[in-house]
Amino acid sequence: MHDIATFVIALAGAVAAGAGSLPLVGWCATLAGDTATVPPLRASRPDWVTAAVLGAVLGGTATFLAPLPAWWLLGAGGAVLAVVDWRTHRLPARFVYPLAAAVALVLLVDAAATGQWSELGRAALAAAVVGSLWFLVAFVSPGAVGLGDIRVAALAAGLLGWSGWTVVFAGQLAASLLGVLTAAAMTATRRSVRSGVPMGPALILGAFLAALTA
Repeated sequence: MHDIATFVIALAGAVAAGAGSLPLVGWCATLAGDTATVPPLRASRPDWVTAAVLGAVLGGTATFLAPLPAWWLLGAGGAVLAVVDWRTHRLPARFVYPLAAAVALVLLVDAAATGQWSELGRAALAAAVVGSLWFLVAFVSPGAVGLGDIRVAALAAGLLGWSGWTVVFAGQLAASLLGVLTAAAMTATRRSVRSGVPMGPALILGAFLAALTA
């Protein structure tokens, strides 16, 4: 019965995350291009399909992680960010901030319900530490990472921090390795890496890999 319940929850999470990613990817793509120098963008059919599939995979995976609602949010929203960043090299703050606020609220409610205040404190500290380190990299080497990368790195680290510092470190290591693979994929598809490597996909997927293997 337990296995059946887990399967049903995973399936429901996958369907909900995949469906939820569909309207969000269009909005996020528009935000990514909504600047003074870049016109608003429209999500293409491959963007919609990729976001839905990735959202479904991550949403279903969230079933095996804790707190489940927080990981589900990162799965659904992170799939959208990964697709948009791959296409535009942008992680819109007007999408990341609401996502981060929703994840933080889930962690706060979970801490209040279970008394896991130390986990909440560690999550907040992990987000601050990792965000600061990424900001330092951006300061020392302008152009290496963007502000969007810093925000998403802090978000992912905060959620990983709920489980422990070892998982936070594993998430950073996984993101670094996946970043190298992203650069290789760009080269294979004849995309220039001179303008930088979109780290959104690596940060999101790295967080899930680290949490699953913890």
